[in-house]
Amino acid sequence: MQNFIFIVFLCACSSNSENIKETPAAKLSEEVLEVEILPALRKNFTYSLQSNGKVEAREQAILQFRTSGYVKQVLVQNGQFVQAGQTIAILDDREAQINLQKAKNQKAVAYEEYLKEAIDFGGNPNLPNMGLSVELNERILIRKGVQAAELQIKEAELQLQFLTLKAPFTGTIADLTLKAGNFINSSQAVCTLYSSALQAVVEVLETEVNVLKIGQIAEANLLGCTETACKMQAVISEINPKIGTNGLFRLKLDLQNPKQVFLGANLQVKIFVPQKEALVVPKKAIVIRSGKKVVFTEEQGLAKWHYVQTGLDNGEEIEILEGLKENEKVIVANNLQLNHDSPVKIKK
Repeated sequence: MQNFIFIVFLCACSSNSENIKETPAAKLSEEVLEVEILPALRKNFTYSLQSNGKVEAREQAILQFRTSGYVKQVLVQNGQFVQAGQTIAILDDREAQINLQKAKNQKAVAYEEYLKEAIDFGGNPNLPNMGLSVELNERILIRKGVQAAELQIKEAELQLQFLTLKAPFTGTIADLTLKAGNFINSSQAVCTLYSSALQAVVEVLETEVNVLKIGQIAEANLLGCTETACKMQAVISEINPKIGTNGLFRLKLDLQNPKQVFLGANLQVKIFVPQKEALVVPKKAIVIRSGKKVVFTEEQGLAKWHYVQTGLDNGEEIEILEGLKENEKVIVANNLQLNHDSPVKIKK
């Protein structure tokens, strides 16, 4: 009986031993993934800062009359391109013309009084200053109201000029609702005039403004638009040195050859910032495992994972601060399915 038990025990051990020997063979049958690799490179790295903003004009003005009155003519329309000095609208000028004529009449009466008194002082109308001393002639002009009448004429002429609204610079008309016959106050806006030179106005964090400077290149894209025509080159033209109440710096970027862009449109701006030399890999090489960033490399037909610490990225490449060495073979395709020591072959 004891011999029988011993024989059974030996058979069981023999059976377990065979199972253990089969395990490596099962591992070899694991699917070999075809992967693409690129070397981790140390090079001059350009990253980007992204921010949303709006389109504004380099020159923009709300146009208003300097006096109140009834609108006689409106000579432009919304969307019209106008030259500097071109007439926008005109108010009724009948009352102003009457006031100008009154001032001229008043001067004529005052001048007659001046001539009488100047002659009484021995003046000669055919001589400069009536042949009197400059001081005496000036006193008579003031006393008889000639100079006051001249000022009234200038004031009436100025009021007449205020009835014509002209473009202060070359640009496009917007927000025009005025019509002939309307009464308008001097506090009311007639329209908005903006130049064809457009800007993107964005805000960036105060931690980012130190790497920005005038003249840096950027790319602006109309929000929600994927067409090539929606993308424009931009250049930083102004950095407001004051931090706003929300802790952000305000930037202005000149848009280069803007097409199909309207005032107030929403933009996404990507500012390219030259960075010092850094170790970089394609951004698609990064995978997340258990909330941590991992990069797989290829070593002798096996995938090896590395926990990495990343820095800045430009949308295509990302800076590696820790976890990789230069020229390591980084797996950039089919890396989502990999585990440590997964068998791989390099795609040719």
